[in-house]
Amino acid sequence: MTPERSTAPSLEELVKISIDVSNALDFDALVDMFAPDAVFDISPLGVFEGRPAIRKLLEEWLGMLEDLSLELEEVEVLREDLTLAVVLERGRPAGSDAYVALRYAAVATWAGGLMLRARNFTDIAAARAFARLLAAQ
Repeated sequence: MTPERSTAPSLEELVKISIDVSNALDFDALVDMFAPDAVFDISPLGVFEGRPAIRKLLEEWLGMLEDLSLELEEVEVLREDLTLAVVLERGRPAGSDAYVALRYAAVATWAGGLMLRARNFTDIAAARAFARLLAAQ
């Protein structure tokens, strides 16, 4: 008798899925990846609590760019419930011919396949230090 394998996606796969649904601008699928009471911290711009607030933020943020492209440069699972992802986001502001790019790191805690808390950093080194600190706790 062989042991049954879980069909639930790994944390690394979940991070990749989040990038794919972001690129597709599938806000239903993206918001469904967050726990109902999740917290999304993109300080200093704000801290957004709960799916409705997170959805509004994502629709406004991702919706202001045309030709949006998010590229996952790196994903690291630091603990069974903790990930660090480095992402390059590119796009063209609506009505502009110029492209902009933002490289950031996202540190997320997970439970049951859902993001409980996500915090984005534009300082990649600070994100790594924060993730390592969380992993050690």
